[in-house]
Amino acid sequence: MSSRAVAEHARQPIARVWLSLIALGGSEGRVTCAIPTEEVHLSDEEIGERGSYLTCSFTGQRCDAMVSGGLQRGESAMAAREQDRQQIAAVIEQYRRGFATMDVEGLTAIWDQDYDHILYIPQEAAQPVRGWAGVEQYYKRVSGLFERVRTMTVSDVSVDVFGDAAYAFCRFHFEGEVEGQSHIADGRVTFLLRRTSGTWKVIHYHESRPGDIAMNEEGESR
Repeated sequence: MSSRAVAEHARQPIARVWLSLIALGGSEGRVTCAIPTEEVHLSDEEIGERGSYLTCSFTGQRCDAMVSGGLQRGESAMAAREQDRQQIAAVIEQYRRGFATMDVEGLTAIWDQDYDHILYIPQEAAQPVRGWAGVEQYYKRVSGLFERVRTMTVSDVSVDVFGDAAYAFCRFHFEGEVEGQSHIADGRVTFLLRRTSGTWKVIHYHESRPGDIAMNEEGESR
């Protein structure tokens, strides 16, 4: 390599290398090479073929820092996302337990009471409940109706996180008694949550009854 080429190489800005790896949870990790290099795009297969390093396009030198650094960041991001999902799953469990025991305090605790645009959409109501005071009053009214709760279960839980916002979905089955009469309800629920002071809180709740038409995952009727 000529001295001029080396000089040109030294002036190259440190490029960002984008790695698309399964180890990064399907997302792209941004790492910086210790050796100035061109931008490189590698697939999962290419990473597997080349091993855990990249080669500088100018000098041919190995650069272990690029991939190892990317993997470390990716593993850290994956761990953080998994922790978020677990915390949100705990919110769903608190919701389930709250209705199972008609614990108004437990139910209200999952909400971000400082959020200005809270919406609660119960399947039995013609209009949504708006604002924190309305949600609190709704829980108190419902808890006063039921003499006993026989069961409250949730299933088909899914969670996804987008920075400080997240959504969760689940199905529920509820059985209780109102004035000696059995009350059974099945529903589908979507939660919207935001992270506030490191804690996940609900800001939107939408409940709907299951439809009568069975469909597969492609949206086709069975």
